[in-house]
Amino acid sequence: MSNELEQKYRVRMHVPYQDRIKEHGGKLISEKDTTNYFLIVNGNLLRNRDGKELTFKGNPITVYQNGVPVKSRPEDNIALDAGAEGIREFFKQLPYYVTHRKKFELDGIEVDLDKVCNVGRFVEIEGPLERIVEVQKKLSLKTENLETRSYAELAWQKWLMDGKPVPTFYDYPLPLKAPGMFAASGPIIIHKTAPAPDTSTYRHTKQLEAGPKQPVKQ
Repeated sequence: MSNELEQKYRVRMHVPYQDRIKEHGGKLISEKDTTNYFLIVNGNLLRNRDGKELTFKGNPITVYQNGVPVKSRPEDNIALDAGAEGIREFFKQLPYYVTHRKKFELDGIEVDLDKVCNVGRFVEIEGPLERIVEVQKKLSLKTENLETRSYAELAWQKWLMDGKPVPTFYDYPLPLKAPGMFAASGPIIIHKTAPAPDTSTYRHTKQLEAGPKQPVKQ
């Protein structure tokens, strides 16, 4: 199992960042849409992308490079062959989000311009810790726009807000807030304390299942 290091920034438009990527010699590698079905249990993510790949992501922690926060979490990917139809059918019962991704290579690492339907636009940088911070500075990405939640967490929050049906086996509250960004001293500090579950999401889920409250008669 590998360890994923990334930064994700919420942005209003992709055009300025695409221009900066090209100015610094970045190259477009691919562009495509994907449908991502997901299941989150106690902060661990299980995702099925386009029925072709099964991804496990463990609980995230925050690491620092010269005071700049970067998200780190264990990740493993398994390709699904033609005999995995049962797994695909299971995931089709789950919430999902659709992503349009432009994948670039800049300074030897991956930079993605992502549009997540009904969630927003993002710039995601993935690679070695030092390179991530270097590219972040080249693209003039501001740390106040750093998004620590996964696309699945953001999509799940929007799913609930829109009042979409919740699978009956979703009985665990999803934390809507990722581990906090703590003050750092020195080049790298690792925080392994996971946040407590946000029970307000659980209450919202149960309320959706039970239906709207009836007015009290006077």
